[in-house]
Amino acid sequence: MIDDDGKIDVDTLLKVGKQRREQVESAIELYKQHPFPLGALARMLGSDVETLFLDWPHRDANLFVGIGTLKELHASKIALRRSNARYVTDLITLIELVRHRAMESVNRVVGPLLVPQTVREALVRALQLSEVSLVRTSAVIGEQDGKLTYAPVPVAFHDARSKLLLKVLQAIDQYCDVTPVLGPEVVTPEHQQLSQLLDPPTHDVVYLCLERDATLLSEDGALRLLAPSAGVSAAIGVQPVLMEARDRGFYGRDAYANAVAQKIMAGHDFVCVTSHDLVALAERNTNKVSPDVRAVLETFRRPTLDIATASVVGSEFLREAAMRFPPKVVGAYARLAHEVLIHERPGIAPSITIGLARLLQDPKLYGRGGRRIAKSHRKLFDGLLDRTAMERYGTATSGATEPLAPLTYLAA
Repeated sequence: MIDDDGKIDVDTLLKVGKQRREQVESAIELYKQHPFPLGALARMLGSDVETLFLDWPHRDANLFVGIGTLKELHASKIALRRSNARYVTDLITLIELVRHRAMESVNRVVGPLLVPQTVREALVRALQLSEVSLVRTSAVIGEQDGKLTYAPVPVAFHDARSKLLLKVLQAIDQYCDVTPVLGPEVVTPEHQQLSQLLDPPTHDVVYLCLERDATLLSEDGALRLLAPSAGVSAAIGVQPVLMEARDRGFYGRDAYANAVAQKIMAGHDFVCVTSHDLVALAERNTNKVSPDVRAVLETFRRPTLDIATASVVGSEFLREAAMRFPPKVVGAYARLAHEVLIHERPGIAPSITIGLARLLQDPKLYGRGGRRIAKSHRKLFDGLLDRTAMERYGTATSGATEPLAPLTYLAA
């Protein structure tokens, strides 16, 4: 990057920065359209899996952790009930469990996790590199709109990462069974394809599943979808295991709700959310709107959302909130819930509005027209406590172009 005069060649930096940005944007766009294992994406970006996972560009793309259907969740529950089943996990999943302080809880649900020796070795190498000041990134140079950008990387960033990776290594030694991997006796074309897609440690994770007839536990949703083609009998993500740990009393309700919120804010898709999770998050401060609840509700705008299920979750949350929190807070939640549920859904918007109005005007909550609360508070509900709301929006349904969501889904 130095020219003949011994000065920094800005033009070359700009050219390289532009090429790098275009390469990253192309890879991320491809992942958005058709999610594939993180190992392959890391290779395209010239990175490693743990760095990609820790620095996930959630503003540009969501991290695919599952398809988010009840069928997927049901299959995971069946897998968790397999007697004497062993579970093999990868590095990003270990990082995720440590970040949510869930290693001990998960251990009590599924027993010691099996970890390939190569996964531990990769983690040790990453730790060793993180401690070497010469290889620590001091700044990131890039290109944006034809201009050179410079972003310093603070020492605290590297220190925090080293601390986290050390905790992961300690968790492996405390809660996991580390074992060498021999690989299958017969290598199939599917195995060869996986070897081209995955980094070697993650590839060994798949092979260890085959050797032990074990279940794959991975937060990489695309890897779980591919694993059966290589012969892996079952694969589940992190959230079903955390749900099981919560239900058995091994993982706290608040800790679980916090994990769900953190996953959503980190761009993980699709994450299952219940009204109980929203209430647990909102209860942390009942006198103001929770930023975590807001972040979760904002995901209800997505076109891929199952609107009937989302309506149930939103309605049940508002019913619980109305019985627990001040009207001024519930009003803010109601406005937001209404806004995200009808977002770009003109055909069913009247039905959703009617359902929420009926819910909030229930005699056990705020009563018809919100008569059970002060008039100043009724205005905070943006018309949902209006006496004529149901009739007004009911008339509007005559122009609907899409089937209305059944009101039973919206009622408490």
